[in-house]
Amino acid sequence: MLIPLKQDRLSLLLAILCGIVKKKTVCLYTSNTAFIEQTSDSIALVIGTSGSQAEPKIIHISWKNIVSHCQSFVKIIPVDAASIWLNCMPLNHIAGVMIIYRCWFNQASMILHNSFNEKKVWQDINDCAVSHISLVPRMLFKLLELSQNCSLPASLKYVLVGGDSLSESLYQRAISAGWPIYISYGMTEASSTIAIGRSPDKLKILDGFTVSLTDKNVLKIKGNMVAHETGWFITHDRVRLNNNHLSIIGRNDYMIIAGGKNIAPQSIESLLLSIPDASDFFSDIAIGTIKHPNWGDTIAAVFCGRSKKNLDSWINKNIAAAYRPRHFIRVAEVPRNSLRKIDRKAVQSIIDRYF
Repeated sequence: MLIPLKQDRLSLLLAILCGIVKKKTVCLYTSNTAFIEQTSDSIALVIGTSGSQAEPKIIHISWKNIVSHCQSFVKIIPVDAASIWLNCMPLNHIAGVMIIYRCWFNQASMILHNSFNEKKVWQDINDCAVSHISLVPRMLFKLLELSQNCSLPASLKYVLVGGDSLSESLYQRAISAGWPIYISYGMTEASSTIAIGRSPDKLKILDGFTVSLTDKNVLKIKGNMVAHETGWFITHDRVRLNNNHLSIIGRNDYMIIAGGKNIAPQSIESLLLSIPDASDFFSDIAIGTIKHPNWGDTIAAVFCGRSKKNLDSWINKNIAAAYRPRHFIRVAEVPRNSLRKIDRKAVQSIIDRYF
């Protein structure tokens, strides 16, 4: 039996807590519909993937997946009765909902915000002894802009940043400002988190995962936290793997082949955003391609900024030839989803329409 639920965040929180207490399945598989249903005792959560890379999929996550995650997660990021986690992530996304499970199973407290508002988040970080917070890079950027020249409270111990590529410049800026950054890599199919680390090139894989690589260096995973998988699950992410640590190269199905190189669009975006005077030209940027059967991939960029004037000469001065976007499309806003991840399908659609 399906029971419709209200869509405000408090109602969704209560539905998830009800699911935990009564061992019911909570279904959060679209952006505007949520249900509780009595189903198999093994299924805790039915939720959609973000859909930023491909068509969204419906994932069934078991109680075993969730409990295993909560037990493994705290071996890297401690969560206990003294912890206070500020949750400003979408509750129909795995990143937001897993905060609830972590807090419940580890007796931690949680502050729930209606949405991300940097002023309200910054106020509660300072006033409410927040110890943990999860952010995507755009949220971190806004908080850094707001909190310039302000000291962080000693209570803030863990700032998890994931959901999208974190540029080197933003990472270094946050570290220099004293933010306790932990980079998180994961996906819905893995019950949220696969690896966490203080440095982008050395993410520690959570206990419980067995990992391997395909012949194209694409990560494969299996274990108690992989949803409904008995064998290997192929992630589609190219990685480097070394002694149970990994670093992310980029999404395999969006890899660009240019100048004889395999280039992740995230690496170009991070490179562009890391140049000191980049803000003179754009405030946000996303990379896609123009496909040609004979010429291969031509790199194109969708950006928001004041003007294209002198942009080509600036790119030629600062970026190696293989990584240079050859075409720029100015837009009012770079397409992003509810988690503020770049919507690569929408970006590519803009490029395809333009050319």
